[in-house]
Amino acid sequence: MGLTKQHLRYSLEGTFSIISSGGCNITFISYQGQDGRFVACGACECIIIWDLRLGNQALKIPLGVHSEVTYLSSSPDGKRLAAGLSNGSVHVFELLSGEQKAVFVGHRTAVSCLAFDSNGHRLVSGSKDTELVLWDLIDERGLERLTGHRNVVSSALFLKNNNVLISSSKDTFIKFWNLDTSYCYRTIAAHVTEVWTLSLLGNDEYLVAGSNDSSLMVWSLHQNSSESLNAAAVSLANNAVELFSLKSTDVGTNTFTTLRKLVQPGHQGEVRAVAFSSDNLAIASVGADAIKIWNRVSLSCLRTVLTDYALCVCFVPGDRHVIVGLKNGSVLVVDLSTGEVLESIAAHTAEVWSITKTHDNAGVVTASGDSTVKVWKFELVSTESSKAKVLSILHTRTLKVNEPVLSVKVSPCGKLVAASLLDTSTKIFFFDTFKFFLGLYGHKMPVLTSDISYDSSLIVTGSADRSVKIWGLDFGDCHRSLFAHDDSVTAVQFVPKTHLFFSCGKDGKLKQWDGDTFEKIITLDGHFGECWNLAVGGDFVVSCGKDRVLRLYTRTDEILVLEDEMEEERGKDELASGQDSLAKLPSIKTVTAERGVIAYYDYS
Repeated sequence: MGLTKQHLRYSLEGTFSIISSGGCNITFISYQGQDGRFVACGACECIIIWDLRLGNQALKIPLGVHSEVTYLSSSPDGKRLAAGLSNGSVHVFELLSGEQKAVFVGHRTAVSCLAFDSNGHRLVSGSKDTELVLWDLIDERGLERLTGHRNVVSSALFLKNNNVLISSSKDTFIKFWNLDTSYCYRTIAAHVTEVWTLSLLGNDEYLVAGSNDSSLMVWSLHQNSSESLNAAAVSLANNAVELFSLKSTDVGTNTFTTLRKLVQPGHQGEVRAVAFSSDNLAIASVGADAIKIWNRVSLSCLRTVLTDYALCVCFVPGDRHVIVGLKNGSVLVVDLSTGEVLESIAAHTAEVWSITKTHDNAGVVTASGDSTVKVWKFELVSTESSKAKVLSILHTRTLKVNEPVLSVKVSPCGKLVAASLLDTSTKIFFFDTFKFFLGLYGHKMPVLTSDISYDSSLIVTGSADRSVKIWGLDFGDCHRSLFAHDDSVTAVQFVPKTHLFFSCGKDGKLKQWDGDTFEKIITLDGHFGECWNLAVGGDFVVSCGKDRVLRLYTRTDEILVLEDEMEEERGKDELASGQDSLAKLPSIKTVTAERGVIAYYDYS
C-alpha cells in the first residue's frame, strides 16, 4: 500500500511534576535493605519510590497501561509491591528490580484496597464494585470472591494468627470473614457514616476504624495490649508527601513534628499553562501555586518561584526571563537566573487569559477578561539598588472589544491579530491600526483557544462546543469543522513549519490533526482529568492538566498508517462502550490474567 503523505508517531517520553496522586495511598517499603526510609506512592500510571532521608526519587516503575494507580500495598518481607489500578486489575512487582511478576483481573471497577497476609502468600483486593477477591500469589490464581458489602470496599486486613479477614466499606459496616468457610460471621454497625480505613495495632490487639464523621473508633480484639508508633507518612491532596513523628508525648497535645516534606519537585495545585524555551531545552509551567522551570532532558525541576494563581506564560527572547499572566489581572516579569519577580504590573482588571509574543519578538500581547487586548514592548530600565539594567515591559496600545477575550494570537507575518471572544466569535484585526478585518462565526459556545499557522494562511479555533474549526485567513472562510473532543477544547497549537496541529481538551486527551486534509492523525492518552494546555516545540509536545502532571511526548521515526490508527481507536471505543461485566474483563495478555478469568468462573 502506497503512502501519499507520511506522518510520524508521537510517543510518551516521560511524566514529571508529580509526587503522589491524591487518589492513591502511600506505603512504607523495605528497599535496599532499609526500613522506614523509603515510601511508595502512586503517580498516575506509575509508581514512584521516594527516599525520605534525601528527599529525592529512588525508583520509578511504569505500569505500561494507561490506568491510574488507586492503591498500593507491600508484602511483609518487603520484596513485593502490589498495585491496584482504576481498570480493576492488580499488578504485583518485584521491588528490587521493578519487574512485574503477576497481573490479576477480577474487578469491574477501580481497586480501592489491597492487603497481603502475614506470610505474603495471599493477597486480597477490594473494589468499588463492592466485592473482595482473594488471590493466591504462589499459584497465581483466584481463590474466593466475597460479597456482602453494599458500597465501595474501603479497607481490608488479614489477622495474623487466625484465618480471618476484616473489611470495611462506605456502607458504614465492618465485616469479619472466616476464610475457611468464606462466610461473614460478624458485622459491626457502630458507625453512622462511611468507614474509610482500618488499622491493626500491636499483635492484632486493637482494631482502629476511621470514618467520614472525623472520628476514630477503637476495638480491643484481645484483653492485653501495648503498642507504640514512631512515624507516619501522609499523602496530601495538594501533591505532597509529609513524614510526621508520632511520639507518645505528642498524642496528648495533638501536636506532631514534621520530619520531612516532599513538595519541591511538583506543583501543589493544578497546572494551567506550559511553554517551551526557544531552544526547546527548558519548559516553563505555571498554575495555582508557582512558576516552575524544568529541564526537558532530565525532567528535573530547575527553579521554583511562588506566585498567585497563574493562567498563562511565555518565554522572553533569550530565555532568561518569562512573562506570566495571573488570575488577578497582574502580569509578572520573572528573572529565571535569580528566581525573583522583577516587576508585578497591574495590567488588567480581570483575568489575564492569554499571552503571546509579537511577530518580531520585541514585545508581548495580553488578552483579558476585562474585554481588552494590550500590546507591551520589552525595555531595559535602571534600578536604584543596582547599576545594571533589568527587563521591564512598557504598555503601548490597547484594543477594546465588546466581550471578554479568552485567547489572542499575532500572525507570523505581523499584519493581523486574532482575538477569541466569549460571544463564540473570533475577530481578526490589523495589528498596526487595530482596524477590523474579519469576523469568524460558527462556534456555538465560547472560543477558548486559537492559533495561526507559520505562513499566516490558516487559523485554528477551539471551543467549549467540543469542536475545532479550520479557517482561511485570507477571506475568513471555514475550511472544515471537526468534532474534536468529548468535552471543551482547551488548547490548539500548530507544529512549526507545518499545517499539522495538536489539540487538547477537558476529556484529558491530546490529538494531532492535519490542517490540509482535515484528518485526525493520532490520539494520545493524556491526563486523568482535564488537560488545560499544551506547547509544541520542535520534535516535542508537553501538556499539563488538573492531575498536576506534565506529560512530555517526542516524535519518533515510526511511520503512522492512518487506517490502522483508525481501526485501533474504533476497537478501543467498542470496548469502552461494552457492558460493564466481569465476563468482559480487560484484555491483558498475560498468563495470570487468563487465570484470573478462569478463577472468576470457578468461584462465581
